[in-house]
Amino acid sequence: MNSIVAKVASIFMLGALAACNVNIKDIQDIEVDVFDDQKANQELAKALIFYDPSYVAEHVDGYDSQTSAGIKIAAFTRASDGRPSMRITYNLSKPAVAQRHAQLKQEFSAFYITLIEQHVAHMPEFEELVPVGIEWIDKFFDTSPDTRPEHLYEGFGEKLKSLMTKEQFLQWRSKVLSEMSSLEGTSYVRSQHYEALAGFPESNAMYYRLKAGSGISPLFKLSFSKAAEGWQVTALGLYLNAD
Repeated sequence: MNSIVAKVASIFMLGALAACNVNIKDIQDIEVDVFDDQKANQELAKALIFYDPSYVAEHVDGYDSQTSAGIKIAAFTRASDGRPSMRITYNLSKPAVAQRHAQLKQEFSAFYITLIEQHVAHMPEFEELVPVGIEWIDKFFDTSPDTRPEHLYEGFGEKLKSLMTKEQFLQWRSKVLSEMSSLEGTSYVRSQHYEALAGFPESNAMYYRLKAGSGISPLFKLSFSKAAEGWQVTALGLYLNAD
């Protein structure tokens, strides 16, 4: 009887320890402190959240399929003084996260410090590109008899042309026009800067919210890269269900 009780007690203790381990977490705050105005810093922190996770993974070696499920990235604002930060929460009950915990903290810190500097350095380009993107979208949705949508394709960068033929672009445009019915309005949402990576050139990704005649409000992405002749489109996309 005593041995049975001992076994049950051991199982109970192991279960209790396992339950406790589930909640073992570590929080890392990387301050976003660029502007005198804390609201501007808060907006900057929010903008950083939307960078492509695959881009983050390319620069943070420890952030992969094994660790990402145990890592949460968010923009956090301290209630006491309004100071924002990039908050990384590590679930240390995940073995892969626990094993690479120190490495991940160092890499995330280095990555976001660099990303903040690069994003802020390219904000003048973001401002320049806001109307450029709106004008491009207006031409994309122009259905007047004399419109020449193929001219938009001529402004694509070579990498994008290698991934999408002119015929594919025109077919995609026709599909978008059919789904949206008409363009009722365009508003700028956010920007991101990406360094050259995996064969894609350095670029600025611009996002716009569209108001369609069909009632939908998709997000339209245009990425621009600077060339000798001006800005070239290096990526584009339409997202029906995106913030």
